[in-house]
Formats: sequence, structure tokens, C-alpha cells
Amino acid sequence: METIARSGMVHYYYQVKEILQRSIEAGEYKPGDRLPAEQTLCERFGVSRITVRKALDLLVREGFIYRERGRGTFATVPPLKQPAQIISFTEELKRLGLKPSTKVLKAEILSGRKKIAQYLSLNAEEEIVLIKRLRLANGEPIGIETSYLPHKLFPNILSEDLSSSLIEITREKYSLSLRRATQRVKAIAILRKEAALLGIKPGSPVLYFERISFLADNRPAEYLEAIYRSDKYELTMELREK
Repeated sequence: METIARSGMVHYYYQVKEILQRSIEAGEYKPGDRLPAEQTLCERFGVSRITVRKALDLLVREGFIYRERGRGTFATVPPLKQPAQIISFTEELKRLGLKPSTKVLKAEILSGRKKIAQYLSLNAEEEIVLIKRLRLANGEPIGIETSYLPHKLFPNILSEDLSSSLIEITREKYSLSLRRATQRVKAIAILRKEAALLGIKPGSPVLYFERISFLADNRPAEYLEAIYRSDKYELTMELREK
């Protein structure tokens, strides 16, 4: 395990937190593994118990570990980081060494949805496919995704296995590839119905995504609305000098 730097401006507790976090992300501590006792960490890093507790508090807050009274501190599934490219949920979780699964909540054909039709560059009366799915990682619900697709681009898609990757269905069954997307993200308080699906309390903060994905010829192929647990999913961005 890494050691902390005794010089510099970074607080010891934050260095301990970052080292433990990297160990969890690298799989050195798998979900359910118990972390060393506080006293052991104190001796390992040469810091006080207060410093270790502050580091562990941060890891709990960010969803990397959890505590059980009388038993200790345990690693959990690290928060998912949204990739910078368009990949399927299945591929994303497999890259992280997690087991993805999906439960289809609703699948139907709609029409007369003016707002959704505008996002997909359709006339209001044109048919739209709605596919609502619960996303799980290692059996734990982490998000709800509702996809809207132009029916004319994806005829008979409701006969496909919608618990599999829509990106793969789009590519393999319809010979279409999503090339770019525009996305908006904000924090919201989750409603009771969605909270029950995700196993969290109503009013809990979640990340809300709106995304429009385009084909190579710039035709919109999907409008997505998604809610992800903020303790299980995070959005990272790289910023560069102007």
C-alpha cells in the first residue's frame, strides 16, 4: 500500500482517504471485504485515530465503504463513473468487474407526445417507442432509464430482448450506430415511486440525466431520461486550459 507524503499542502486525512479509495477501485478490497481496524490504519500510515476517522468518514460519504456497528468497516461497490464515450451499460459495468443486469419495467408504443417528438425531430403524431428499465450492478439497483426511440427507425424492436444492450440491438439488428450525444445533468430529489424501485428514501438526492443520441447523419435516434443514485454513480469531467 502507498504511503502518505509528509511534506506538501495535502492534509494527511485526505491522503489516507485517496490511498484507500484507490485500493478499493483497484480491487484490493472487494465488495464485502473488511478494511483493517482503525488502530491498524493508524500504525500503517503513522497518523492519529482522528485522521483515520476523517478519511473513513469521507469514504462512507462518497459510497466506497460502509460501517456495521460492532463488526467494522467494509468495502462496497465503488461509485460508477460515467464514461466519456458512448458505450452500453452492460459494457460499462463489465469493464469495472461488476455484474450488470436489467429489469424491463415498461415497453410500449406512444404517439402524440409533442415534447418527446421534438427531441427526436419527429412530427407529433409519429410513433415513439418507450422502454423503461431498472439498472442493477451486482444485483443492487442503481438507476432507472427511460429511452424514447423513433419507431420508424426501430420497427419490431419490442420483440427483442430489451433486458440486453439497446446499443447492441441498434447496431446488430438495425445496422445503426450512435456517433455522438448531447447531455444535461442536474441533481434532483427523488419521488416516492422511483425511490421504492431504487431502495432509497423519498427525497434523497439523485442525478438526473437527459441525453439525445445521434446517428452519423445527425438524425436523433434516442432521447433518454435517467435517474441514478448519487451514492452509486458519479460524473467526472476533465477540464483543460483555455
